[in-house]
Amino acid sequence: MMRAKGRCPSSNFARWALLAALGASAWTEAPSALAQPEIPPHVADAGRRVIEIEAEAAQLLSTSIRQEEMRSRTYVEERIAEGEIQMQLGDPLRASIIFTDLVENHPNHRAAPDALYLLAESLYQAGDLFGARRNFRELTARAERDSAYRARIDQAIGRLLEIALRTRDFRGIEEEIARLDRSSASVVGGSSTYYRGRYLYGIAVNEEVRDGDLVRRLDRARLREAARVFGEIPSDSRWFARARYHQGSIHVLEGDLDAAIARFEEAASVRPQELEERQAAELALLAKARILYEQSRLEEAIDAYQSIPRSSIHFPKALYEIAWVFIQAGDSVEAERALEVLAMTDPENPILADAHVLRGNLLLRNQNFQEADRVFDEVRNRFAPIVRELDEIYRKQRDPRAFFRQLVRQGGGFISSNRSWGRISARGFEPTAISSARSA
Repeated sequence: MMRAKGRCPSSNFARWALLAALGASAWTEAPSALAQPEIPPHVADAGRRVIEIEAEAAQLLSTSIRQEEMRSRTYVEERIAEGEIQMQLGDPLRASIIFTDLVENHPNHRAAPDALYLLAESLYQAGDLFGARRNFRELTARAERDSAYRARIDQAIGRLLEIALRTRDFRGIEEEIARLDRSSASVVGGSSTYYRGRYLYGIAVNEEVRDGDLVRRLDRARLREAARVFGEIPSDSRWFARARYHQGSIHVLEGDLDAAIARFEEAASVRPQELEERQAAELALLAKARILYEQSRLEEAIDAYQSIPRSSIHFPKALYEIAWVFIQAGDSVEAERALEVLAMTDPENPILADAHVLRGNLLLRNQNFQEADRVFDEVRNRFAPIVRELDEIYRKQRDPRAFFRQLVRQGGGFISSNRSWGRISARGFEPTAISSARSA
């Protein structure tokens, strides 16, 4: 609350002006010092008006004004837009502060559902999974009571499932999917069907890194149930590509690679309308190429890798892996060219460290010694300081293995997802069992 203070400066000026006018009239019109001057009507009216204005000004200055009344009518929408900009700029923590203010101080605003969802999403992007989970659950609970929140329930439950997969804590997920069933007009083949299959897949495939190695435990009964649920999603559903992709992953885990290729081809054949559909189709192409490589069907693997568009976030990975396919096919020149394109396409990609070393060796093989020397110098200059820093950290740790194991756990999905896709060996990239691909 704000209270205006002070006096209106113009009122004092008006008073002095009135007195000056009265004095001038008295001096020019009074016959003697004892005579009472007659005040002209227009001066009297002005005096009364000055007194009225001063009284009104004093009342206004003493009136308390709420801070909300000083804001524009679109204040909440403007703040939401500001928060979304902060998220796009890569600062979800700052965005979460903005959304927290809106959720706490404007709970009845028409944009409150968006503010609550964006608060949970910003916390998720900031790495606060438990804070995000609390707010996503709040949104899904309100959606059952208030239809204004139902537009966001699909996205919220999807994020709750992602959090469960990352934390391996699936408590409450079945209830959330049932809640989505109750709020959906069409249950079979919709988002709740996909989420149920994804949930079954998540609890059936338990992966963790132990001493640097990926350890996977499978519940085959639940895997089969997940495959059945994914099979209920029709081809005209926006979840079709993702469902077929996961079915292909299940076939890989079961060792049926031909069936897996068939499912991945179905996923890749979709004409995507959404970003998630497109990413699932591109991941399916990548998975198909890896299987073909593992089956030594090298020409088909090259075609599959080259089908991944340049605009894809998986294109750099495809370039690196196709280089190994060319090496296996005995074409070191094409392999080196693929790695050169990778260096130009995405110079900040983490995979580039291995790609540079591989390219340098290929240049040596092709007797391009000057370029090989330049590539190796670039690798040394860029990564030698990092190696020295890691060596220093290693020397300071009593138990370096435990320290780096904890560091890997804190690294989140990037390290674990790369491990689950495949491994680098002396032979090159060797695809292993395709994981659930957390990004699909």
